[in-house]
Amino acid sequence: IYNFFAKNGVYMKTLNFLFISTNNMWSGSEELWFALANNEYFSRFHIYIATYYSNDKIEKLIKFGVKHFDLNNRFQNQSRIKSVIRNLIRKKEPKDLFETFLKENDIDFVIVSQGNNISSLDVLNIVNGQKLPFCTITQLVAEMHQLFLTYDSFAKLRDLYKLSLANFFVSKHNLFLHEQMMALPNASNNFLTFNPFRFQIKEIDYPKAKDSYNLAYVGRIEFYHKGLDLLLKVLQNPKWQSRNLKINCFGDGPHKGIMRERIVSFGLTNIVLHDFVEDVSIIWQKNQGLILLSRMEGQSLALIEACYYKRMVITTNVGDAQELIIDGKSGFLADYANEYDIDRALERAWAYRDDWENIGKQAFKLIQENRKSFDVVDELSIKIIQLQNSYTNKK
Repeated sequence: IYNFFAKNGVYMKTLNFLFISTNNMWSGSEELWFALANNEYFSRFHIYIATYYSNDKIEKLIKFGVKHFDLNNRFQNQSRIKSVIRNLIRKKEPKDLFETFLKENDIDFVIVSQGNNISSLDVLNIVNGQKLPFCTITQLVAEMHQLFLTYDSFAKLRDLYKLSLANFFVSKHNLFLHEQMMALPNASNNFLTFNPFRFQIKEIDYPKAKDSYNLAYVGRIEFYHKGLDLLLKVLQNPKWQSRNLKINCFGDGPHKGIMRERIVSFGLTNIVLHDFVEDVSIIWQKNQGLILLSRMEGQSLALIEACYYKRMVITTNVGDAQELIIDGKSGFLADYANEYDIDRALERAWAYRDDWENIGKQAFKLIQENRKSFDVVDELSIKIIQLQNSYTNKK
């Protein structure tokens, strides 16, 4: 590692890198920053992390000496009501402990991982206020998020994205939406990256349809983001009730109980809820295709996995879907996340149900062409360290 950086002129001082996640829970969006923090290219540097959550993975890093800042406890005396009241009476703002954390640990570079492109304004303001170099990794950009922008927040975010040494997005679609939203067309510091997917593909036979054609939904059981409420509405149509099509939903989430009740109340016999499955090959042993009806998406790992297992995909045209799926060739795209377009896409797929195996083979071929590298974490690690090196050399 040392020889690689020395040969490429990368600054070799022991640096302090801070990885921040502004999501409030662990999800697929956390895999990239966490893989970076654990990557061998960062192993000779001091690593710090800041999150709103903790779990076994975070605790393991702490045991190995990584310093963790809990973003829930940013303000001094936050939990002491009397002290807060006393500070208010004295017209004193509670001290931001995150700012103190940055100063005390002499942070050299900050990587901010965010669930969407408007969620980290306060954190980015503090980082920039300390005159620290930073980059962003955005896991999702959705048109609806611009509804939450005021001119003030838009202007501040726009300036921060300009100041960022690099802004990474997990799909071309997300990058384009961001540039539209922030009025920053063709920004030179915007780049495309991918999420890591280091799963092992097991060779399994294609499941021939017997009693029914089976489609799998794989992901969080959540209505608005994942569009499962729309799927339930579409499946109530008598034509789908009469056809030998079965939807198997694998996963857990906040709306699983509600979804179960709706399935029972509407007498839906063509959709079944299953628990989360660690080994996804088990899913593809019995299902001929994937169905994803998200209203918004960054990069769907479930979609990528299905393609590598040579399974046909029915999906809404969000995130990187259009980059990976050619409508009618390697899968079927619903133009928008609504009942009408979803029903049309499902109808088109049903008409070609006896050709799903060949369509899945095309999906596999296209995913190989579009996702050639499995070393996305190594590549992004090198890029970030080079960014820090360039910043240092310019000072």
